[in-house]
Amino acid sequence: MSDKIKWFKNELNKKTNTELINHIKSSNKKNFIQNFEKNFAKKIGSKYSVLVSSGTNAITLALFSLNLKFGDEVIISNRTWVATAHAAHILGLKTILVDCKQKDTRMDEDEIIKSISKKTKAIIITHMNGRANNMSKIQNISKKKNIPLIEDACQALFSKYKKKYLGTLSDIGCFSLGSAKILNTYQGGILVTDKYKLYKKLKLIRNHGVINNFTDQWNQPGFNFKYTHIQACIGFNELANIDSKVNKCKKIYKFYEKSIFSMKKITVIKSDLKNDEMPLYTQAIVNNKKKFIKFMSLKNIEIRPLTPSLNFAKYLSFKKNQNFKNSNFFHNHGVYLPSGPTQKFKDLEKVISAIKEYESS
Repeated sequence: MSDKIKWFKNELNKKTNTELINHIKSSNKKNFIQNFEKNFAKKIGSKYSVLVSSGTNAITLALFSLNLKFGDEVIISNRTWVATAHAAHILGLKTILVDCKQKDTRMDEDEIIKSISKKTKAIIITHMNGRANNMSKIQNISKKKNIPLIEDACQALFSKYKKKYLGTLSDIGCFSLGSAKILNTYQGGILVTDKYKLYKKLKLIRNHGVINNFTDQWNQPGFNFKYTHIQACIGFNELANIDSKVNKCKKIYKFYEKSIFSMKKITVIKSDLKNDEMPLYTQAIVNNKKKFIKFMSLKNIEIRPLTPSLNFAKYLSFKKNQNFKNSNFFHNHGVYLPSGPTQKFKDLEKVISAIKEYESS
């Protein structure tokens, strides 16, 4: 039997591996963290960036920097990875969930407005799989209500909205550098902001409130959110060749979209490539999620379900009798098709052959 076709594949390029080995062996260490932050900010079009230990901690750090109080409310999408909610939950904040739109997983702006109260102290916008929310409307809501805006762009690195990168359209943007992301450093996260005061504050919070560990005084609270030079070495070198990986993800999406266009049992969840959205994964809706996953597994193809909607986490806060019918549709029928910038098209052809077999079953 051939090797299993994994749900996501993103291997490091050969130059990165060489540079990493050289860095580990060398006694004259380069400041890869500083260099990576500088190059990342330039690439993304932001003034400042701060590397941290994970995408989750990027969101936690962003909320920490806003000086929120226990019980303050944070509005988040019901269709996001649970880390978004946990970042707020662990700080003692109340998470207010809003439903997504019917045709895709973008947040419903009308639901955001309805969810705002006097206790609302932040809004986190999640761009799932690079699908841009209507940031013009959401920016207006934030400005009118004077509520800080955070972008959870952990799945949206190098995806755009009106020619600007997602994550740069708010007070603070948060990205993940995990192994299932486009820029893979095997773990890590990064924040961006154009506000100098926030940047300085984020840097302090990253390391227990100090820049220099041998300080003679404690100025503010913080925690250990630090990133390593070894990870930064990987990120610095991967960033130099990132455009080819971005283009590969778009080609994979187009391949799936064309191949299953006329099928009845499966449809691709749309991304707007014409406006430079970058689908990190190709996600689809199937008629019977469990049956499809089992069928593909027998073909040695790994299919993962979309993660649960957050309203299934009963420890999170949402209004009683609130209807999440749109979110739950994606929860019940959504899957990840094998994706990732180092997937081989010959393997994707096998995926399509298996899907055609499922379609005719």
